[in-house]
Amino acid sequence: MNTKFKTVLIVISVILSTVLPFKQVLSQGVAINENAADPHASAVLDVSSTEKGLLIPRMSTNERTSISNPAKGLMVFDNDLSQFWFFDGTSWTAIGGGDNIYTANDTLSDNRTVTHNNKNLTFVTGSGRAIIDGAFQTTGGVFAHVRTITSSPVWQDNDYIMICSFSGGGDLHLPNPSLFPGRVLLIRNNSIEGGGSGTINYKSYIPINNTSLTTSRGHVLVSDGTNWYVVAGV
Repeated sequence: MNTKFKTVLIVISVILSTVLPFKQVLSQGVAINENAADPHASAVLDVSSTEKGLLIPRMSTNERTSISNPAKGLMVFDNDLSQFWFFDGTSWTAIGGGDNIYTANDTLSDNRTVTHNNKNLTFVTGSGRAIIDGAFQTTGGVFAHVRTITSSPVWQDNDYIMICSFSGGGDLHLPNPSLFPGRVLLIRNNSIEGGGSGTINYKSYIPINNTSLTTSRGHVLVSDGTNWYVVAGV
């Protein structure tokens, strides 16, 4: 066998060893990894590594928005905004970012329901206010939790209205007023409907100007950060 023929065979062997496996990979998908693993059957491109990540094109906002006729689903990383963006077929949209209640005003498109699942929803307003229609305003003094107690009443931090309904009267332990400066509490003695007619006696941080609440009466209490005061009653 002459040298020229040997050279031709070598070239053919190299071509076959390169092209044939490549065709097989294309029929299954393309795998990029460090362990020569086959691509997953469901993936056209299977990239895996335990030490490195996937780095997509990075560009400025101007470069991103200047892309001519971007394909729907095209994704880039915007260096100016430090965000991933994709083209939705009409406009560019930030992934996991963009406008939200903290960065822009918006309008609900339909009714929405939040299920608390026995968890508190807390707004820490600081010196700011929660304003509703420009009229009702609060800096954290109102708590929308109503609880009816029937025996051995013990205050819970998220109580706002307490309806005391237990026979024979009893003691109502108020929370520490220093922990709730400016807080308003509504207390009603409804014990007559519980089968009794007893008086409710305030215990633990007794209001300065009142110590008890008679049957079928109510009190509005306010904390000045040191003590509780009864400011209204019926």
